[in-house]
Amino acid sequence: MTCIVGLIENSTVFMGADSMASAGYNSYVRRDRKIFWRNSYLIGFTTSYRMGQLLMYAGDDPPAPPRKKADLHRFMCVDWVNWVRKIYKEGGFLRTQDGTEIGGQFLVAVEQRLFRIGSDFQVMESACSFDAVGSGQEVALGSLFTSKDMPSQQRIHTALAAAEQWCKGVGRPFYILNTGQSSGAVTHSRKNTNSPKKPTSQKKRTSKQTSQNEKVVSSAKKQYPDP
Repeated sequence: MTCIVGLIENSTVFMGADSMASAGYNSYVRRDRKIFWRNSYLIGFTTSYRMGQLLMYAGDDPPAPPRKKADLHRFMCVDWVNWVRKIYKEGGFLRTQDGTEIGGQFLVAVEQRLFRIGSDFQVMESACSFDAVGSGQEVALGSLFTSKDMPSQQRIHTALAAAEQWCKGVGRPFYILNTGQSSGAVTHSRKNTNSPKKPTSQKKRTSKQTSQNEKVVSSAKKQYPDP
């Protein structure tokens, strides 16, 4: 399930998400969104809705980013990840396998930068200006790579639409936020503009074909009148 997409342009981070939840052969469109603000952090999650709910609501607010931007990566790797581990543990989501703690994947934007938090709590910052997570991430990354001439919001939407087209666990509505807007603002898309047009009904096609045939017959009679 899920496709979360993020990109950076002109010191603004754009992030978009789908709304599909899937389990086996079943799928659901949920009202609770996969992207949200928590203080100065813009977060988009995959893996588990319970994980996302903990990131959104649980525990104390996350620590504020450091004043020195040069220290931001270290801060995310240590202080911020420790906050995540704490709320996972208190919320009963943190798992341990062979002595290693396991969480889930999500994107987080802060201070005009975009990070990916892995299921092993590593902090990744892509050398590209974009990233994606979820079952649709490969399709979305390919779309982002080939859409560099598009406006940022259109790139996000196109990447999500591509993932929806090729990944059964991705679906509308899409929600898009960016760090240049207020925390309450959101752009969403419900209509699938890429879907094929509905076929013309058999009745309409027959009527149209009959009309065309009559025109052909009439033209032939003018050219070749009966003897």
